[in-house]
Amino acid sequence: MHSILEKYTNDTFGKDANESFYDLSSAEQELIFDEINRYATSDPEKFKREVKTLEFEAMSPLCLIYEALAGDPENWGNFLADEVDRLFSAAKTHPKPKDVLDNLTELCFNLETGNFPHIQRLVKFMGSQLDDQKPVIRFEAINLLSHFLDDENHKKHPAVVSKLVETLSNDPNWRVRFMAKITLRDINSLPEGYQTGFWDKIRAKIFSPFSI
Repeated sequence: MHSILEKYTNDTFGKDANESFYDLSSAEQELIFDEINRYATSDPEKFKREVKTLEFEAMSPLCLIYEALAGDPENWGNFLADEVDRLFSAAKTHPKPKDVLDNLTELCFNLETGNFPHIQRLVKFMGSQLDDQKPVIRFEAINLLSHFLDDENHKKHPAVVSKLVETLSNDPNWRVRFMAKITLRDINSLPEGYQTGFWDKIRAKIFSPFSI
């Protein structure tokens, strides 16, 4: 592949190529986002094909590309929502599913307050992942879901909220239950009188509940 995306394969930026992207100034970051967006809009179909050839490795530029496109949801909303679906599907058969889904973190974070036309689609999709057999898929779905559910938006998705309540009570993985609790608490939807189980409290004190 010969495109500008190749130079973002390694997180080496700055004058001497010795800085991480997130060490750059906001102005420098915006210049990179602008370059990506110009390249993407110059030939959208070619760009989409190139994105789908990128590996899911730790230094993948996918995270950076998604963050750049998140600033233009009107033009890239469908593509970004499709990419969320694609990465979850890939994660289910990948030997390191978390590495795949970590590419979505900045995308979801930057869409949290953006004018994104497919928020409702993403909420429903991530809610559907709560039945997956792999704990890491359920955990990451709730983690990403928490970016889209707020005091108002959750009222549009009673089925997803109900599924989170069910997960809180019945999921066999304590970290998944913990994430469900945090998400429900943040939207004031914890069941009345809910108390974290004794052993879950102990586990959360000894082990990190925020990764799986």
